[in-house]
Amino acid sequence: MGERSFVSRIVSSFLAATVLTVAAASMVACSKDDGPADGKFTVDFPSVAEAVSVDKIQVFVFDAQDNPDLCHQLVQGRSTGGQFPTEVNKRPVVQLATPVTFAVCDLVKSPDSVTLPAVTFGDRAVVVVGTSLNQDKLIGCQPVTTGAGDLDKPIPLSVIGDTDLTHSSCQTLRQHCDGNCS
Repeated sequence: MGERSFVSRIVSSFLAATVLTVAAASMVACSKDDGPADGKFTVDFPSVAEAVSVDKIQVFVFDAQDNPDLCHQLVQGRSTGGQFPTEVNKRPVVQLATPVTFAVCDLVKSPDSVTLPAVTFGDRAVVVVGTSLNQDKLIGCQPVTTGAGDLDKPIPLSVIGDTDLTHSSCQTLRQHCDGNCS
């Protein structure tokens, strides 16, 4: 009987903690504050070779309200002409914040410092550009709805055109960033 009571208290404590966590998350998610929010995000590199071929990551956020084709157009414009289009589907393209730039190694060495630019809540297109020596090498875009918290979808990157990639013996980005490759 004593063992069952102990297990019951553990389960009850766990359930109470879960309810508090869900309630707290709900309060944040249901907040009426439409003020700026930033959050963490995940970059999905096609391979380690692509990850180690860039030294910087740039993050741009655009207003994608009622513009489901925006990501495709942003990636196409930046990939072919080096700049984002100013208009898509007869609507102006609105960049919502100053882009942020991180060293690619920040993704593994100091991931808490890698956040989206602060933007208001809503439908957004998040564009990530990987650069090396100030030349675009990788690009990706993810349509998201920003709110309080982190993005739940990774941002997949693709190689731009016939980009030459750095040859490396690294098996992981962390290994590259720690300088442990031959």
